[in-house]
Amino acid sequence: MAMQSKVEQLFLYHPGKAFPAISVTGDECSLQCDHCRAHYLKGMMPAPNPADLIKIAKELDAGGAEGMLVSGGCDKNGKIPLAPFLPALKRIKLETKLKVNLQTGLVDDEEASAIADANVDCISFDLVQDPEAIRKRLHLSCGPEAYAGTLTSLFTADIKSVVPHLLVGLSGEEDRFEIAAIEMAAKNPIDGLVILSLMPTKGTPMEGSQSPSDDHLLEIVERAVDALDVPIILGCMRPRGNWELEIKAIGLGVRRIAMPSPKTEVWAKAQGYGIIKRSSCCVF
Repeated sequence: MAMQSKVEQLFLYHPGKAFPAISVTGDECSLQCDHCRAHYLKGMMPAPNPADLIKIAKELDAGGAEGMLVSGGCDKNGKIPLAPFLPALKRIKLETKLKVNLQTGLVDDEEASAIADANVDCISFDLVQDPEAIRKRLHLSCGPEAYAGTLTSLFTADIKSVVPHLLVGLSGEEDRFEIAAIEMAAKNPIDGLVILSLMPTKGTPMEGSQSPSDDHLLEIVERAVDALDVPIILGCMRPRGNWELEIKAIGLGVRRIAMPSPKTEVWAKAQGYGIIKRSSCCVF
């Protein structure tokens, strides 16, 4: 009897209320990056103190949520002020069933060790290798080495899972810094790489900028698939409804897509993919 070929699986993520984003700084951010200006923090649930974070987590757990993304604005050094919240996160992991994806910003060895003790499920942070973009668009005084140092610190601290994010288009259509970020990621035992697309956010200095072309974004996707033996994920920050791009990314090897177009799901089913829907962050 002939063996049936294994159905290839495609994971489609719709976090929604089952996996909300929480900001420990509310809508405050000292960096005021040119592409964001704290815009995305306004859409997060504020938890300005550890007691509020625990309260939100307990309510989410009681309501059957899968987890939460914990993030916030950065200080002038590119760090999210997480230290006061780490004991609360450790308690949340002990007392609830929630998965926690924690965005950290830049960290050193001591900070990474404290984060590891909180026992969260995954660490996400943006991986940037363009020195000019770091200075002029992110308003940081450090260089690419700070991002390499963060990766080293996280893995030295034995964090459970680390999934960097790569924002395509921050350096325009030039791809060498994005390729450098992929090469850096390849030197570390990451569990995945989330590819994001720059969006010209209204009310920011980059409002008039263009999102990266489909060709540029797909080139970076292909480079990442070729260089990394981990899932390459099409993340939620990108222009919506571009199902042709999503289908081409699947053709290149992407098997996880956040907030996909309905047309993509219809196409994937017709192609014989096994569709698995998840109400969580795409890092899981």
